[in-house]
Amino acid sequence: MKLALTGATGFLGSHLAEALRRGGHEVKLLVRSRDKARRILERRGVWPLETVVGDMADAAAVAALLDGCDAAVH
Repeated sequence: MKLALTGATGFLGSHLAEALRRGGHEVKLLVRSRDKARRILERRGVWPLETVVGDMADAAAVAALLDGCDAAVH
């Protein structure tokens, strides 16, 4: 399953991204900073992941995040 995930650079979101990947899911992230996501998720051993740069107030970024995903976790 391909999942869209927001908040992956935070404590809970980074652990969730790791658990989802280790569970065999594809994960697509909405991040404000790709560099920050890389730094955090490399430590968890799940980088690289597909990313969209933006935030929840950016309708185009949210649409790009959801494109091709089966579900979203926010």
